[in-house]
Amino acid sequence: KNKAKFRGAWNYVVTDRPAFNAYSFLPTPPPVKPRTREPVEETPVEEEDEDDEEYELLYEPPEDAQVWMEIRDRYGEYRGYIATEGECYSNTNRLIGFINAEDGNCGTSTEDYLGACVEQLTGNEVVVEDAIDERCGMIDLGSMGIKDNQGSTIAEIDQSGVVVGNHGSQL
Repeated sequence: KNKAKFRGAWNYVVTDRPAFNAYSFLPTPPPVKPRTREPVEETPVEEEDEDDEEYELLYEPPEDAQVWMEIRDRYGEYRGYIATEGECYSNTNRLIGFINAEDGNCGTSTEDYLGACVEQLTGNEVVVEDAIDERCGMIDLGSMGIKDNQGSTIAEIDQSGVVVGNHGSQL
């Protein structure tokens, strides 16, 4: 008697193109409007001439810039810098935000408040709050880890300054 062979639904398909990898590039994100406590009526804002200008893509910070930290992607390509005064610039040398290290807060280029590091929990852990003063995570200053509200590590900064994400992505 011939026994029927099992034929599963699994099928190995070979394609001529690689699978999509969302982490293979680092696009410049669009500007984010910070959350606010109350709905704010938006008044029509006149567009600045600045936004219409074409900006040259830079591969290094400007020579006259007072650079505190350069930002590079996983391939070592220049993405921007943070000036010694806390201003954050993109690779087109446009102001995109600020960081106030003394007060532990940050904001957009139009000085909209984004959030702050507010209090030290235990030993090396600092709470991070967003623009409406809700806790959104914490930073472990000992291991240089960035964690979410549940304590899961989102990213860590190694000794050479490389930011390593949860799934191995790097900046």
